[in-house]
Amino acid sequence: MSNTIKIAEKYFELSNQSNMGEIGKMFSDRSTYSSADTGVYLGIDQIINMMSNFHASFSKLSWIVKGIKELRPGVAEIDFVFRGITKAGQTVENPGTEYVIVFDDKIQHIEVRSK
Repeated sequence: MSNTIKIAEKYFELSNQSNMGEIGKMFSDRSTYSSADTGVYLGIDQIINMMSNFHASFSKLSWIVKGIKELRPGVAEIDFVFRGITKAGQTVENPGTEYVIVFDDKIQHIEVRSK
C-alpha cells in the first residue's frame, strides 16, 4: 500500500472520530481545501476552523469509504458516502468523491465533489 493511500485512509479515520488536533497535523500552512458545499480554504487554521464548524453542526456523522485508489503518485481518489444526523435531527446522506493530494507526507490539497 502506498504512503498516499495510507495518509488518505488515516485522514478519513480521523474525520470519523472528529479528531481535529490530529487532522491538523496532516496539513501544512500552504495546504488548500475546496468543496462546492463549504468553500475554498488556505492553511491549517482556515481548514480546521471550517471542519470544526461542519462537525459541530451534526450530532452524529461518518464517511463510509466505498473505494480508494491512487490515480498517480501523490493523488488519491476516494469514493465515499457521507451520513450524518444534524443537530435538528435531520438525516443526511450524500455520496461523493474526494481527491487527496499528498506531498512530503502532508496533505497539500483536498477537493470534494458531490455525485
